[in-house]
Amino acid sequence: MKNQDHTRTISDWQPEAAGLGATRKAKTKLNNFYTVFVPRLLRRYSSTQFLKISSSFCAVCGGVILAAKLSISSYGFLFLALSSSQLFIASIKTRDYLMIVYSGSIFLFVDCLGVYRWLLS
Repeated sequence: MKNQDHTRTISDWQPEAAGLGATRKAKTKLNNFYTVFVPRLLRRYSSTQFLKISSSFCAVCGGVILAAKLSISSYGFLFLALSSSQLFIASIKTRDYLMIVYSGSIFLFVDCLGVYRWLLS
């Protein structure tokens, strides 16, 4: 008996070639990111460590955006405000009173003033 494989179309062999599996693949990758990577990241670090790490990342991003003097430089203050607020929350969770005062004052006096002066006025 003859092999019937020659009657199949390219979409039967490679669904991505016909555009059928591309969205399925993207959804699977996104689902894997949220179900595998994020819980693994959260298990690796405690919430305060995660807040401190993301606070550092936001501070660096905000500082680079401000230092670049681009047309979007004013949005650097949003990253700096996010950084200070994350550090403030992490300090409250660890009951580090000096860091609570430090991050709270930075957030109120520097970041909120910068957001008001650069973005809201």
